[in-house]
Amino acid sequence: MRRYGIFVEPVEDFKRIYPNGTLAAHAVGFTQSREQISNGHTVFLTRGMDGIEKTCDDYLSGVIGWRQTELAPEIGELREYRHLDIAPRSGLNVVLTLDSGLQSIVEEELKKGVTTSNPKSATVIMVRPQTGEILAMASYPTYNPNQPATATSNNGAGKNRAIMDQFEPGSTFKIVSISSALSEGTSRLSDIIHCNHGRYSNGRWRLSDDHGYGNLSVMEVFAKSSNIGTYKIIRKVGQERFFQYIKGFGFGQRTGVQLPGELAGKVHHVDDWRDVTMSRVAIGYTISVTPLQITMAMAAIANGGRLMQPMIIDRIEYPDGKVMSHYDPHMVHQVMTKESTRDIIKAMTQVVGNKGTARRAKLDDYTVAGKTGTARKIVDGRYTHSKHLASFVGFLPAESPEICISVLFNEPEGLGYGGIHSAPVFKAIAKRAANYLNLKPSEWYLPAEEMPEDLIVQTQIAPTPYQAD
Repeated sequence: MRRYGIFVEPVEDFKRIYPNGTLAAHAVGFTQSREQISNGHTVFLTRGMDGIEKTCDDYLSGVIGWRQTELAPEIGELREYRHLDIAPRSGLNVVLTLDSGLQSIVEEELKKGVTTSNPKSATVIMVRPQTGEILAMASYPTYNPNQPATATSNNGAGKNRAIMDQFEPGSTFKIVSISSALSEGTSRLSDIIHCNHGRYSNGRWRLSDDHGYGNLSVMEVFAKSSNIGTYKIIRKVGQERFFQYIKGFGFGQRTGVQLPGELAGKVHHVDDWRDVTMSRVAIGYTISVTPLQITMAMAAIANGGRLMQPMIIDRIEYPDGKVMSHYDPHMVHQVMTKESTRDIIKAMTQVVGNKGTARRAKLDDYTVAGKTGTARKIVDGRYTHSKHLASFVGFLPAESPEICISVLFNEPEGLGYGGIHSAPVFKAIAKRAANYLNLKPSEWYLPAEEMPEDLIVQTQIAPTPYQAD
């Protein structure tokens, strides 16, 4: 074929390949190649559309190569007439905090849990409490970045639910309520609270428990997830201070994770609270949170009261492997005292004991601390008994936390309790993760109800109103 003249020929010869397929799809994201005008010429540019691909698009894109020249029949390129010759340059490498081994464990166990519980959607997050590093993050349904069209399907497969889902958390939020009271000094674990035998009313609104509890200690209120007891405990704190703790734990604001599309949740300002509001917020209603927010709140308790900014990027490297920039852990602030975290951790080990709501999360060799949640969902303006958000958030080893894991199932089949659906998945993930990380077994492991009262936890520094869980 004879070719004459001066021309620029765009060639679409670049294709982004994801060799791990669906692994960490929502965190990694995907790209698309689009025809664009650059320097007055038509070129094909590959751009990040979601996940880290979008966040770090400028780092990953590199530089397009250009060559403007002249060709002669039978001869080819006339090199002496080459007017523009720009060599292509590879993009930089973005190294994540995600651990591929832990990510695989999380996705495998999440898949098993989905098969058993058949939820509408689900999310699992694993973080390192001391640094805020995200070690694994998975959402169901998922997609394959090699087939970007699957991310935009009608089942919401492309949605990173860890940062884009907002929901009323139910009783997992009691970690904030009880922590606030312990940190303020308005309650102690040994204080006795009368729980009105499961029915409480002040004449204008009512509050209920699934069981008719009488006198319970603060520790028992937490372990048995009494709505009435929790409200009476937080009432001593007062709504102004309670509101400050809610904000201090990071709710109602984005965490700042390096991923696109993060939502902030919803916390009504205390000036807009009605008489009934505190009784609802205390047990995880009239407030919306994201899975990552509740995970980081639990991680703050695990690390001695420090709210950490979650991080998913570890460093940026040049193509030859040299480090261009490194991301360091960042503490947002100290949200509660270290002494108070020891008390709430002690209470959370009771939750995972033989008499707690999360006994299915219990491990043989490690003491687990955590909290279940079973939040009824709103359908047609009313809370329904048929649709729930089931959750469990916890960490291990309780005496020296290394990993914090949250498991959330949206509308699982059957009884919607977090202790039934989410706790077993937590256990399966935690057991495999502990082995993978070669974590040292708990030296003082005992069933939670047999733990001595003087147990000292070593922290490292670096339902609706009518249903309890």
